[in-house]
Amino acid sequence: MKNISEKAMNRILVLVFLVVGIGMALIVKEIGSKDIPAQRTFVNAKTLYNQELEEDNLKVKNEELGKKIAAEQKRLDTYEEARRAIEDEGSVVDTVGQYLDAELENYKMADGSVPIQGPGIVITLEDSDKAIEPGENPNKYLVHNSDVLAVINELKAAGAEGIQLNKMRVTSSSNIDCGGAVINVDDEISSPPFVIEAIGDPESMYIYLNSDESVIQLLKYWEIKVNIEKSEYLLLNKSNKL
Repeated sequence: MKNISEKAMNRILVLVFLVVGIGMALIVKEIGSKDIPAQRTFVNAKTLYNQELEEDNLKVKNEELGKKIAAEQKRLDTYEEARRAIEDEGSVVDTVGQYLDAELENYKMADGSVPIQGPGIVITLEDSDKAIEPGENPNKYLVHNSDVLAVINELKAAGAEGIQLNKMRVTSSSNIDCGGAVINVDDEISSPPFVIEAIGDPESMYIYLNSDESVIQLLKYWEIKVNIEKSEYLLLNKSNKL
């Protein structure tokens, strides 16, 4: 066998390395051509918490919106029922009109702008006839404006619809002041005996004024003369202030 020259050996080695290099390149290319899985996305705890919080807020807002829609629907249903009632019978209009008329009449009665009449009760208050002992205070046995006011307030509590004192109409804005031996009612002088007339249910007012808790019992204790009578018909004048 002939000896291979050094130059030929070098050529063989170069060829071997070239073949090996091409093979390696093909292997690397094959590996590189395979699909590489996408990188995973990592979410920290704070991000998850914020997402859950946002979802909860959306749920709450949706619930609130649902309630508002339900409330508006209820209002709409109410309006629709009222509209149908007005169109079908007109009963709502009639009822409202009657209510307003009654309220206006009550207002006129309360402020004394119109005279009123009806059954009621009459209370008469007079100074005591008791003989005054030496050193005794005579004012204890006189009818004062505070006594008249107390009786009027009890009549209102008992359901009186209208009141007048010595033919002068008493309203919520009336002033009843002391004027010595007389009483001033809205700057009009009123002298005893003091006659208080009240329109309302006679029986209810009579029972109220004769109860143990009534101021009438205190007036009787000081021997103030008190007379209470029921009446089937009373006429109260309109207020002098109008």
